Amino acid sequence: MKDNEEINGLLAKHFSHENLSANEQAELEAWIRSNADEYQQLKKWMDTPLGTDSLPDFNAEKAWNKIEGELKEKPRKVLSINWKKNYTRLAFAASIALIAVIGILYSLKTDTKDALQHYANATNGITHLLLPDSTEVTLYPNTRLTYESGNAREVTMEGKAFFHVKKDKKPFRITVPVLSIEVLGTSFLVDAQEQNKAGVFVKHGVVRVTTEQQETTLTANELVEVTNGIMKTGQIDNAEELFGENTTVLTFTRTPLSKAVQEITKHTGIRIELDKGFEQDAITTRLKLDNINNILKELTFICGCKCDTVEKGKYYRLYYE
Repeated sequence: MKDNEEINGLLAKHFSHENLSANEQAELEAWIRSNADEYQQLKKWMDTPLGTDSLPDFNAEKAWNKIEGELKEKPRKVLSINWKKNYTRLAFAASIALIAVIGILYSLKTDTKDALQHYANATNGITHLLLPDSTEVTLYPNTRLTYESGNAREVTMEGKAFFHVKKDKKPFRITVPVLSIEVLGTSFLVDAQEQNKAGVFVKHGVVRVTTEQQETTLTANELVEVTNGIMKTGQIDNAEELFGENTTVLTFTRTPLSKAVQEITKHTGIRIELDKGFEQDAITTRLKLDNINNILKELTFICGCKCDTVEKGKYYRLYYE
């Protein structure tokens, strides 16, 4: 583990979105794993708007003791902090890392607000970063990204990345070689790893996708793929796998069908309407929620009923003939 001065330098580069070498990234990730709580508190501080009086509850002495132990340094005196003063943010951050480093982070964050920011992931694993507007990005291997803030938040990229866009009055635009995307606040995956081909997969919110000749608007659980200039839209069938999430499994034991359907809707966002005649029905089964078609097949098999598609991927109706 590097000493405190070197770790502080890596933290400063990390929060100001400077490129890190592979060794620096590995050292930083090792420190974050060992100091997860302190890192999250520091991240909260960086995300807190200037002028905010209320700050998250934080045990300054505990944080100091943990970091000092990890870095094998001699204990330092913990500052007595007056949370209501104008320097609250600096004092709060000082309880997580050294005051000098937080001064560097703050300076880099404000001075580079409108500058062009460059990011790249040259590792074999995914990396996470926070853009200056607080948008969270997951960069997949061999991905490059450039961010610029002006009248709009502009991103150009090559590769594959997942975005959780911070809501803002400024539009958030992404440009890849074969299409462009515009949102205000949402989460979605962009895959532009292949030449003349790209895809956009929406997890939450609304996304507008345009090419030179076509335009479409996507909502949750929808996708668009563009190959050689031809746009094709569709539904996402494997959301958990696509977005790197664990598949949820629901277990029902003599559960009223109406209650089971409510649970399925709560976890998937997909509406399943029950026609008359299901009031006394109960089910005992185990459902994986990674594929709506498999869920509907299981329900119709158990109940001996039929299923109508009202809106593919979003709305279905079960009924008895």
